[in-house]
Amino acid sequence: MHVYRFWLLLFCLITPALLLAQPHKTVKKRSTHLSEQFDVLADNDTVRDGTYEKRSMHNRKLLETGQYKANKRVGVWTFYGSDEQPELIYDYDARQVKSNTRIPSASSVAQVQEGDSIVTMVLDNGPVYLASSPQIYGIIARTVRLPINLQRAGVNFLSFKVLATVSISGARYRVIASNQDKEFLKSCREAVDLALKDVDWAPARYRDQPVTATYLFEEVVLQGYVVAQPR
Repeated sequence: MHVYRFWLLLFCLITPALLLAQPHKTVKKRSTHLSEQFDVLADNDTVRDGTYEKRSMHNRKLLETGQYKANKRVGVWTFYGSDEQPELIYDYDARQVKSNTRIPSASSVAQVQEGDSIVTMVLDNGPVYLASSPQIYGIIARTVRLPINLQRAGVNFLSFKVLATVSISGARYRVIASNQDKEFLKSCREAVDLALKDVDWAPARYRDQPVTATYLFEEVVLQGYVVAQPR
């Protein structure tokens, strides 16, 4: 009798889990710059659910890994540097950076409400973009172009930086260029829009509260018509 009850209890515990479990399939998706592999529900391939991996189409290097649950990023995600070693580890459940080996942005500035005034202060820990730096800088380097008119004028050195203003609702980007040529600025903005499309941010925090802050990316240099990627 005791054995019968044991197996009945075990059956009652396992059956709901089996009924809730859904079969999955693996999908591979490629674009000009990125290669993705992820699990989706077998009967609905628009729902990501399971493991995720992203690589560069340029050199096949690993960029990020993590898990989805019903189209939401969950748990710990790892973002890799150019040496395929973790440069950023972020916990989406706790909304917390676990590890970050990137060079801090010296220009991370926050606008903090102090009473009735807005105070500008430099943060010890600024906002963090949740993507691989080789992904962002690599796409920019392979997309931005030196305009023909500047080449004909003998210009062989240009540079620009990207300033992100990050709040809890998202990020806005501004290009700061060494040359105000319209075609060059257009090329820079198009490259930045493509590289930072769909990139999420962990906002800066002040006294354990999210605050609006700026983040200055490393300088991108075009020299001799070749783009030098930041380290």
